[in-house]
Amino acid sequence: MKNAQLSLLILLLHATGFEAKGFTKNVPTYEIGPSAKINGNKITYEEPGCDPGLDCTTTKTCSKAGYSPSLSEDKKYFACCAAGQRLLGSPDTAFDCCADGHDLVGDSHCGYHCCPTGFTFDGNQCKEFCKNGKALVGGKCVCPKGTTESADGTCEKQSESGDCDDGECSSGLESGKCYTFKGDNGNRLGLGGDGNYYAATDGMTQRYGKFQLCLDEKCAAGQEINPSDEVYIRDTYGDLATGANKNQWLVHAPNGVHISRTPLFSAAGHFSISKWPCGKYCLGGVTEGVGPACPAEIPALTFYTQDPQMCVEFEFTEVPCDIHSKANNCIWKSGNQCCNKVDCKGASPDNILSDSHQPSNALPDNAPPDNNSPDSTSANSVSPENAPPGSLDNASNWEIPLSYVTTLLLAAASLALFAIIPKLPKRSATQVMSPKDRVSQTPSPKDSDVQALPEKDDITQLSKKTRDSMSRYQGWKLVQLI
Repeated sequence: MKNAQLSLLILLLHATGFEAKGFTKNVPTYEIGPSAKINGNKITYEEPGCDPGLDCTTTKTCSKAGYSPSLSEDKKYFACCAAGQRLLGSPDTAFDCCADGHDLVGDSHCGYHCCPTGFTFDGNQCKEFCKNGKALVGGKCVCPKGTTESADGTCEKQSESGDCDDGECSSGLESGKCYTFKGDNGNRLGLGGDGNYYAATDGMTQRYGKFQLCLDEKCAAGQEINPSDEVYIRDTYGDLATGANKNQWLVHAPNGVHISRTPLFSAAGHFSISKWPCGKYCLGGVTEGVGPACPAEIPALTFYTQDPQMCVEFEFTEVPCDIHSKANNCIWKSGNQCCNKVDCKGASPDNILSDSHQPSNALPDNAPPDNNSPDSTSANSVSPENAPPGSLDNASNWEIPLSYVTTLLLAAASLALFAIIPKLPKRSATQVMSPKDRVSQTPSPKDSDVQALPEKDDITQLSKKTRDSMSRYQGWKLVQLI
């Protein structure tokens, strides 16, 4: 008897384990397996997670008159709905049976309700959520600032005197592309464990978001995003643990309600993005501002209905929407791949000269004169006038010049000096001579004339020998290079 009771208990436990997972928010909804079949007011399906060796086929009947099973859009859930209604919602929001032309809208703070398409739910009633790019201002749908209403009722961009010329400047953002948002605290904006968005450190309960910027529900790519545009932001990542529920929209959450995400485009927030100084962008709203929701160390975000100019600055970094795309190879090639996010034209290049570019004969002001300097050349023994016999014809008796340029300068200076001195008065010629020469050649009281200067033939001979020395130096440098 006891064995029979134990077996019955085990069977009951198994039956309970195979019972479909239920959700009770708004309408009772049940999780089902694939290949569900509806026949009138009955639905037959396999319990999800059933052991392959068991028959877990289940049949349920909608007992209320006029109600029949209705499947969710992903065919994973069902509920009993009245004729003309369909099941809408998700496990993260709520489930409800809505009539045609209606959507399930709202948020976790206000709740969820079936409202006409284009409306939102404020917790008490459905309010019109304007179409064609219009915004609700004072109870009326009007085109946002910077746009005008066209003949077909849509809002078109209005040309303003302050607009940039084509190609002169742009936001640098495009619809369909993905970006990360880094806050001023150094952390990236992402989904927290409570389902809201924070600029916090990544971890087991916080993951950064990869956000796709869109100008419509289909997120058509390649359109430039301007500060007056209405932007919808889609988080391409899913849940923290499983990655499920990806590609959901950042929700419209006003006046302290934390911005979270929603699968419903009609409940998505209407954002605007403007360039900000220092290579950043400021995230705001079209007719409402965006700012911190609470006085917390790491606050969530919310829409400010009374302050349309409020925005939160972020550093945007473009990242691949698909990390497996071959086009990712072209993101950057070499050098500073992060330079294009800001204007780097003003950066000063490294113009510091290397040692090889510095003159080798440069000396500090207080350094002793070098034998190769112009001043010492006129005073030391290595000169055409006091060199030993035959030394001009023997390059080995000359000091090796510091550089080819220095040799040219010394030769030119010598020629110029010998050309000018004969034309100067005798008194001036004496002053041109160095103090050392004047001391060594102090004239006697009876001799007031300066010593004889070289004749023209001497100057010609000196020039020839200087050229010969320079030619020998060039040959010496060539041998060294080889």
